[in-house]
Amino acid sequence: MGTLLVGIVSISLSSQPAEAAGFLDQEFLMLPVVSSAPITPALYYATAVTPQLSGLLSEVDIYVDRHLSAATENLTMSIFATSGGLPTGSALATSSVPASSVSGSYAWVAFNFPVPALIQAGIQFAIVLTTQDTHANAYLWAGTDGITSSPYPGGNAAYYQSGSWTSIPTYSQAFRTYVTSSDSGPTPPPVMQQFGKPASGTCDAAAPIVLNWGGAGSGGWGNSWAQWMNGGAGGAVCTRTLVYSPSLGHWVAS
Repeated sequence: MGTLLVGIVSISLSSQPAEAAGFLDQEFLMLPVVSSAPITPALYYATAVTPQLSGLLSEVDIYVDRHLSAATENLTMSIFATSGGLPTGSALATSSVPASSVSGSYAWVAFNFPVPALIQAGIQFAIVLTTQDTHANAYLWAGTDGITSSPYPGGNAAYYQSGSWTSIPTYSQAFRTYVTSSDSGPTPPPVMQQFGKPASGTCDAAAPIVLNWGGAGSGGWGNSWAQWMNGGAGGAVCTRTLVYSPSLGHWVAS
């Protein structure tokens, strides 16, 4: 792929970007976006998440595109319990954003819940996106096919059509989950970040700005290897660890 990024995967534990509500518990994103899930009234998607914190699910961000900027109806997120990895029962929490708040190109969109869902560490839940907008592919939710298994180890995607859910075992959508935690403690644990090593140039120069959250700047990247690269075959990655500095009040590269 030349100097293009192969991908980004960040599975995070208890980090806290200053602008978000609660601690960042789980995160999944791979760039560039090569696969998208359409969100329409007749066909919509979910992705299962396994939290590592217990508490209130105060915010969920998703990486989404308002397709051709045509959509005019709200985009709605609901949180469900899961059975066999699929959404089940009644919604535990719901939040909507207007179409005007979703960019015509892929970007993070935050959903804050007026009444947050109570979640438990290790107990999977599902993020479900819906809309009443009838434009073709009104919204597109970025995701990744891991070819042999879900690229996010804590769950996989599913789609709803014709009255039932169907699992997609090798697929996951991009998301971030924030928890107002009952067990996070005063100082959150370290966070590992990784992205595909570029064919030329340094990791510091190639690092995507999207990873510089919570006050953490650029730099601090080293070379490593990860199984998630190259469709699960493994490959070279750039990696670093962020730690929270109580004295500085933000995250720094260790």
